[in-house]
Amino acid sequence: MIPTAIVAGVDLSQSSDHAVARAASLAVTHHAKLFLVHATTDDKPPDPVEPSIVEQLGEVTAALRAEVARRLAELVTSLRGRGIDVHLATPHGPPGEVVAELARSQGAQLICVGTHGTTGISRMLLGSVATAILRHASCDVLVCRGPGTEPFQRPLGATDFSPAAARALEHAAALAAPYAPIG
Repeated sequence: MIPTAIVAGVDLSQSSDHAVARAASLAVTHHAKLFLVHATTDDKPPDPVEPSIVEQLGEVTAALRAEVARRLAELVTSLRGRGIDVHLATPHGPPGEVVAELARSQGAQLICVGTHGTTGISRMLLGSVATAILRHASCDVLVCRGPGTEPFQRPLGATDFSPAAARALEHAAALAAPYAPIG
């Protein structure tokens, strides 16, 4: 499986930055399109709330959205400067679902996502968004734990000898450096 379209979930956290870096590296290597997805959700205050507090929250939310838009624009400009065919989507809805849906609608072969984002309390092994993407995705999902932009030198694969495991090993080999042994 050589990816022609890659999706990366972006929430501007350090973990998300690692996923974008890996996705960008794979996009360059395989001349693939890169789709960045920044999902948004409702920021409704709990009821009942004083009108002055709602107004203040609205101002803070608007300032945060402006900063996010600025940072996303910088990211897209930077990636395009590297020659990457990058597209940005900012759909509204649960991040795990909208990332998986965008991957499906664009015919992506791979989703890159960080382990933990900026939302909620981190889970023990994976963040709730990464877990939701794994549940909803119809393509391979690469969960990026740390920085990395080089091809995988020593990928590790597990197998139960099922057709799904054989496919996973084949796909891992396609993403690895040439002649890299799979352990």
